[in-house]
Amino acid sequence: MEIKQRDRGYEVVDIQQRLVALGYDVGPTKVDGFFGPNTETAVKRFQTDRKLPLTGIVNETTWRLMVDATYRFGSRALYLRSPFIRGDDVRQLQTWLNSIGFRTEPIDGVFGPSTDKAVREFQENVELTSDGIVGPSTLAALTNLRSILDSNHESVFSDILLPDSVVGLLQDRRIAIGSPTPHKHDWLGPGGNQQLVCADLAHRLSNLLEILGAQIDFFKTGAEPAGAGELALTFEPAAGKLAVDRLGIAYDHRDADSRKLAELIIAGLRKAMKDQIKEYVVGDLPGPGRPAASIIVGDLTGLASGANLKKDVFRQKIAGAVFDGLKDFIASKAP
Repeated sequence: MEIKQRDRGYEVVDIQQRLVALGYDVGPTKVDGFFGPNTETAVKRFQTDRKLPLTGIVNETTWRLMVDATYRFGSRALYLRSPFIRGDDVRQLQTWLNSIGFRTEPIDGVFGPSTDKAVREFQENVELTSDGIVGPSTLAALTNLRSILDSNHESVFSDILLPDSVVGLLQDRRIAIGSPTPHKHDWLGPGGNQQLVCADLAHRLSNLLEILGAQIDFFKTGAEPAGAGELALTFEPAAGKLAVDRLGIAYDHRDADSRKLAELIIAGLRKAMKDQIKEYVVGDLPGPGRPAASIIVGDLTGLASGANLKKDVFRQKIAGAVFDGLKDFIASKAP
């Protein structure tokens, strides 16, 4: 297939319609079925945007990417098949899933095995049938977050949300989150490294908070977060040979707010994780600038919990439970 300047016909009409739909100018006569200089310029601009060879000729590759680009999220069901479904709608799906903590790397517009896995984990997390099909139910669940993700937290929320809603509580609130690796460069590997688990949990929590307008300050555990945020908490590995193979909560038992935050986080974890959480108290958290509470990730060699902590959906549930506890704490302190 090669359609180029001076060609005419229905194929040219289709190309021009797609270019116009994508926002490219095909000239004053618009869609006329004639591949003139203006259409060639539009094709070249499309090729430049898609990092294709600048030929001005619509070959198989340019045509395929042009078709992919015209798919909009929600216009068709997305699922794993052979050959893989491709398109900008898949790319948008991948971007949103990554924004809320479900990895689909790379973000390439191809619905492959990693995207299928992320969709299934998202579905399980929101209590939908985990079938990997982005149909009406999954589309609705994702669309509920769409305006928030697309408008950088400036969306108009449903009238169901009252002035003292979660959005009102978190909008522009500064929260400091600590982890061994404040900027996560590596995804969690199959070995289940504790430090990477902590960094992963910290970033998942930050995603949930940022979606609802909070401002996050990251810091490395061991460094003073004082002044970084109105409220600070950390995710950190259990020290030494501590016999903890699940999760723990550490707080300063001398401080009423620290105790209250820890109790609310524990309540959130118990509700979300049932009997999979073991909490424990580490007396004082000494030193100025210590966080109000710490979520301690223990040794991952335990058969049940170690395997669970290596799962995206399990860690997303933990982040969600900590989010609920943090939200309830902030609500309790609101005037």
